[in-house]
Amino acid sequence: MKKLKAIKTQNSHKKNNFIFMCSSILLFLLLLKLNTFAKNPDDVDMNEYVIKSAESFPRDGTHKYFWPRNEYVYDGCTTNVIFMNQIVMKGEPQKRTFCCGFTLEVFWKALNQFLKDFNLQSAGALTPEVSAYFMKLWFVREKNGDGPGDAMEKYGCGIRIPDFEQTRRGDFIQLWRHSGTGHSVILWDLIRDNNGKLKGFKYLSSQPKTSGIGFATEDFGTTTGLAIERCHISRMTPPSTWKNSRNEKSARQSSK
Repeated sequence: MKKLKAIKTQNSHKKNNFIFMCSSILLFLLLLKLNTFAKNPDDVDMNEYVIKSAESFPRDGTHKYFWPRNEYVYDGCTTNVIFMNQIVMKGEPQKRTFCCGFTLEVFWKALNQFLKDFNLQSAGALTPEVSAYFMKLWFVREKNGDGPGDAMEKYGCGIRIPDFEQTRRGDFIQLWRHSGTGHSVILWDLIRDNNGKLKGFKYLSSQPKTSGIGFATEDFGTTTGLAIERCHISRMTPPSTWKNSRNEKSARQSSK
């Protein structure tokens, strides 16, 4: 009897320990979740969202490059892009891409994930109603212009970065070459020579030489290559910089 009682007591202790362990794990997970939501969204590095968004796209030729020169076919994105339950970019059946369409899709995907993570219902002045004009700005209105910088600054969701020494992975760059051609890209790494001098940079975008979305590198030059003085850098910023609802009316009117 004593032995049986000891066994029952031991089993009871094991059961209590198991319950305690499970309760501790659940409490830890709950606190972890609460801590995530309690984190101030203004403290978030938005470049992390841009990087995760950019890395989510396959780089195996799934989304090939296609630039429709003479007619509107699609917006350069892999699929229809939804923002606040409305389509803000249109894809095409073959899921092809072009540079500024891809970088803008990365932006929207990053913004959607951020709003979801912090249970936010608004992106300030940036609404589906102004998305067409936002895209027009992003796609560059004139040669040597700063597409992403113009768009994000206009609607208060980004800032311009003055030079490459202040850049970080995940910054948007509208580059221009001495040849006159341009490209919309996401900065990945700076490239320096053996003396530490800035030589060029590695980026992620959609281009013919990578059969669509992929990494590429380009160097700066004086007569060929990248024209560093015409490479425009911009960065997505947290909500503290966003234009609030009082700015929405004027921003919406200027998009018409």
